[in-house]
Amino acid sequence: MDRRYFIKLSSAITTSALLSCGSNSKKAKPKKEITNIEIANMPDYPHIIFNGKDAKSVETINTNILIVGAGIAGLSAAVKLKDKKPILLELGDMVGGSAIAQKINGHYYSQGAHYELDFPDNYGKETLTFLSEQNLIHKEPGNKSWSFVDKQFYIKDKLENQSDIYGERMKELPILSAKFKELILSYNHRLPMPTTIIDSKLHDLNKISFEKLLDNLNIKISKTFKDIISYQMIDDYGAGISDVSALAGLHYYACRPYYTDEVNVFSPPEGNFYFANKLLNSLDKNSVHLNSLVTKINKVADTFEVKVFNIKKNLWIKYKTNKIIYAGQKHALKYIHPPSYDLFKNNQYAPWMAINFHLSKNIKEPFWQNDYIGEEKDFLGFVNSQTQYSNSKDTILTAYICLPVTERSLLLKYSKNAKEPVNKIGQLIGKYLNIDLIKQTKKAFVRLHGHGMPIPTTDYLFKDANDSRPEPKIIYAGVDNFRLPLFFEAVDSGLSAINHLTKIS
Repeated sequence: MDRRYFIKLSSAITTSALLSCGSNSKKAKPKKEITNIEIANMPDYPHIIFNGKDAKSVETINTNILIVGAGIAGLSAAVKLKDKKPILLELGDMVGGSAIAQKINGHYYSQGAHYELDFPDNYGKETLTFLSEQNLIHKEPGNKSWSFVDKQFYIKDKLENQSDIYGERMKELPILSAKFKELILSYNHRLPMPTTIIDSKLHDLNKISFEKLLDNLNIKISKTFKDIISYQMIDDYGAGISDVSALAGLHYYACRPYYTDEVNVFSPPEGNFYFANKLLNSLDKNSVHLNSLVTKINKVADTFEVKVFNIKKNLWIKYKTNKIIYAGQKHALKYIHPPSYDLFKNNQYAPWMAINFHLSKNIKEPFWQNDYIGEEKDFLGFVNSQTQYSNSKDTILTAYICLPVTERSLLLKYSKNAKEPVNKIGQLIGKYLNIDLIKQTKKAFVRLHGHGMPIPTTDYLFKDANDSRPEPKIIYAGVDNFRLPLFFEAVDSGLSAINHLTKIS
């Protein structure tokens, strides 16, 4: 069963599976608050650059190909090009981008994208082949889909999911209506990945919102069901039913055969950092330069000079290169390479926060994904590491919070002091699980994603900035090059960038 699959709300479920949240709670004297909090701060770029203005410029590094950004797209491009020995730059102290993780007692736990699902055979062949070559997926005889090689990380069905909807507990979400299901089934096998291979006859779905499509088709939904759909849109896309395009909304439910076949959930404790780390291990470690803040790309004759400040070493480094794959976040191009920024200036990004709660004891009757649909719209729920395969004996609950675009500035506040959101979310999870989570938390680890994912609003998809790039030898990759913010799309965008690269002399 996958989270996108709805079942009918039968009388049996109504009477036995809907449980009031905390109905049998025993009140215990709570610890006042969680104070042991570690924050992975967002870099203060102006402060870093100001402090580095007098730093030494120690060296110039020459390379034929420079890749900026070691998220999934940048890593995929680097692995595919590794025989050409590109250099990969990453601002952070580890690779992964939004697929990042936190190390706790020697084990990694997700602080970003945290699961994947088997890939149907109608997905892009180039990307399926690449993932197979990296020994990440394989096609078993008789299967319709490509499955993941490390099968121990599949989540057991009985542990997969529970939801709390305005205080009522259910194992699975109810179906909206027969008409909604009929709509989804009509798009089965028609909305694959990458989105670039979707039939152009369906591109008009990119021009209206998902909410507008349902209105046009006279599919009536209650406020609660609208909240459920919006929850799922926010979970994958960073915005609700009225903001994401109809194509993005339909793709969420119809990109895999959720209604007709078994679709398995793959979720290592470290989440999609698992993939980032696997790709990293294929590279020469000396070719990956971490803590590297790219501040400027200048064209000099037929080459580029890229000005980089190494945050850890407090040094300026100049990279001279013939070609650039820019797989970093595109909003930064406003300062790094202004001519490129105009191509992406209308992109909207969702601000995210992830919190790992390291507990002192296990949770009874754990579930992997614990959805929360209630008054606190920003809180989306949490994942319990007890349900994931690991040698660790620690229990880590990872909560996900998606803020409205208009509240991005809150992350700057939380980067200095996250006590407020940590304790607020801790109390919500405690109520959800009927435990004193504040008391049981040894330590909380906070990760702030200022621009966590591009939001697939209307008219976002079916473009490629590479078709109108101002510098032929600067090529763009990443899901914010007009892709859905999904793993397969990220990999494909990295490979697609190489296809553009090969056309350049």
